Amino acid sequence: MCDKLIYHKSDGTPRRPRQSALSSKDRFFMTLVRLRRAVPIKDLAACFEVSMSFASTVTYTWIRFLGLQFQVLSKRMFVGTAAQNVNKLPAFKRFRNLRVIIDCAEFKIQKSKNFQMQSNTWSTYKSDNTVKYLFGMSTYTGASFVSRGCEGSMSDKEVTEVSGFYDHLVPGDKVMCDRGFDIEPELNQRGVGIIRPAFLGKRDALTALEIRESQDVSSSRIFVEILIKKVKDFRILRFKIPNKLLPILDDMVNVCTVLSQFDKPMSKTDATETKDADDSDDDAD
Repeated sequence: MCDKLIYHKSDGTPRRPRQSALSSKDRFFMTLVRLRRAVPIKDLAACFEVSMSFASTVTYTWIRFLGLQFQVLSKRMFVGTAAQNVNKLPAFKRFRNLRVIIDCAEFKIQKSKNFQMQSNTWSTYKSDNTVKYLFGMSTYTGASFVSRGCEGSMSDKEVTEVSGFYDHLVPGDKVMCDRGFDIEPELNQRGVGIIRPAFLGKRDALTALEIRESQDVSSSRIFVEILIKKVKDFRILRFKIPNKLLPILDDMVNVCTVLSQFDKPMSKTDATETKDADDSDDDAD
């Protein structure tokens, strides 16, 4: 299939590129370099001794191709509760029937010339234009769910509702999240429980049990933040994403998430080293 790809990145008629010296493996490697290191197209073209238009078309097509191939993994990635009991990380063993830990991540994008899009993608949390994704992680720290991109102005609850996440759950499951996910009613309707830090509400203080349980949840939830950090280790997503890459942003996030699973398994040491890696406003191209 790789050798039969038809390369294109526009609405015109697809065509095979004139330059065909690079093998499929070389083109795949070029794409990996582009994703992992965010190497500019000009430098990729120089390294692989091809034209800039050829390098751009190849990486664009391969990212789309990989995104389509990895879509078939989506159902298998969302592992059931019973299957997770075998490899469950010690940090999650205290939570019975926990199936998935969720969190949202935002990726900064170039400011659009369209005023409506500027407003819809503006994130007050990041103080920038962003696209937001919902990530799910299993109790053995593997990625189990990645949503399609949503406008940065949407709340975590809204992103969860439109992502199709609820369709993967079955009665008896439990979902771990932070306080920003006001999704308890939606989960209860499906017979699904929720695990999150306790709310203070109108009380003056939490009980000793609530404090301990909240600490347990917070120390366990950090692993989904590590998962997101591993995805953002692909530098093309770490920096501000140009508008011309927005048509394949969903594929980029999906592909980088799957590729990040080839990294070494997470450990408690990773939790102490986790930090936000998306503070830079540099352009990826």
